[in-house]
Amino acid sequence: MSNRTVLLVDDCPENLKLLTWLLKYGGYTVWTATSGAEALSKLASSIPAGVLTDMQMPGISGLELTRLIRADPRTADLSILAISANAMPENIDEAYQAGCDGYITKPIDTRTFAAQVGVYLDHGRTKQTDLLLA
Repeated sequence: MSNRTVLLVDDCPENLKLLTWLLKYGGYTVWTATSGAEALSKLASSIPAGVLTDMQMPGISGLELTRLIRADPRTADLSILAISANAMPENIDEAYQAGCDGYITKPIDTRTFAAQVGVYLDHGRTKQTDLLLA
């Protein structure tokens, strides 16, 4: 993957700090946003390789953010990964129906997180269901 820039969206400062560190350690350039609205603002001026978004945020949720990204022709083809503590099959299905390409459950595995993100980004808009439980 040539573009290793990702937009990480999470309303929890602790999650942003940890995930940013893991991604940077894994070789990524990381832009952060603490809300869906801030993420959309950043996407209006620059396009990363992918978006990693928490699903449950106040205001624009991760699901709604995904739908808005997919509706914009400039960003419709971005890889979008859901990050959530909700691991029920219906939550995962809802994320895929909204347009997510992958789903990573919290707590994340700090040893494999950056590599997991890379697998999703390298495959673009291909649903990677075999990676859900990896």
